[in-house]
Formats: sequence, C-alpha cells, structure tokens
Amino acid sequence: MSFETVSAHWQGTFERLVGSIREYGLFVSPFITSTPIERVVQILHENGVASDVRLDVLTNLSVNNILRGSTDPAILVSLMEALPHTRVMHLPTLHAKVYVADESEAIITSANLTEGGLMLNYEYGVRTTDPDFVRRVRKELLEYGDLGNVVPRPEVEQLAQTASDLKGLSRRIEREARR
Repeated sequence: MSFETVSAHWQGTFERLVGSIREYGLFVSPFITSTPIERVVQILHENGVASDVRLDVLTNLSVNNILRGSTDPAILVSLMEALPHTRVMHLPTLHAKVYVADESEAIITSANLTEGGLMLNYEYGVRTTDPDFVRRVRKELLEYGDLGNVVPRPEVEQLAQTASDLKGLSRRIEREARR
C-alpha cells in the first residue's frame, strides 16, 4: 500500500521518515521549534549522512512568528551548522506542512515542525511511498519556495540575534512593569 493515514502523536512516524533520508530532505512548516530539529540532527548524525545530506526548509520567518516563539531562528542556525547543505527559504503566507525523504516518502499533515505538532496535538495527515507522487509533491513545494526567498545563513544568524535581543528587552519591560 503506498498511502496510509498519520494521526495524533506521530513523532515515531516522522522520525522514521527522517531516518530514511539518504540524500535529500524537504521540511515545509510555517512553525519550527527546537525539539524536532534537535532530533532530526541526531538521527541524521547517527545514520552517518549529516555531512552530505541536502535539506531544504521552507518556513515563515515573519516577525510575529519569531516574537511569539512559533519559529525559532536560532534552531535554524544550529541546523545549518550541523547539516552544512541546509537551505532555508522564507514564504510569508506559508500554511502547508509537508515532510519529504528523498523521492521515497512524503507526509502531508496538519502538523507543524514543533513539539506540539509532533507529540501533543491531535494532528492528521497522509503518508505516501508512491515515488511518482512524492516527486510531484517535492517539485510543487519547491515551486512554492521559489515564490519566497532563500535566506542565507548570515541573515538567519542576524534574525536569531535580533529575536534574542527583543525577547530580553520584552522580559526587562515586563519586570519593570511589575515593579
């Protein structure tokens, strides 16, 4: 069977997809936080492919997402350090959540690449191992990426630093307001 459903608390299914990546991965999610990305890096290192695998990440690096903590640019910097062939793309109106391993597997789901999306929320989606369908999904989502912008690592680093500075300022303002 080349299609199956993916339901709530699907971390294991996601980790199996990551573990099947040999040459190329595509992660499409407007929200991305640290726990899933740390696990991706761990799995790819354990499989001995971290230095060679190409990874495209299509996300929404909007100010609101970053300030709310829905997307963590610092973890994207860590990802780019750990997997040197990582490309981050920003698409402001992104809502899709899709995860692709090579041309062998794709998961299309409601789940963001966050701890909540993988482990806590009641999410739902479809997993396919149909190579023709996987290639089509990958091609179409990379076309979405072409609508946005590739964000070079120095700019992701600057976003991470700015987000950290703003969060520190926000905490300081909250402390002052309480006094």
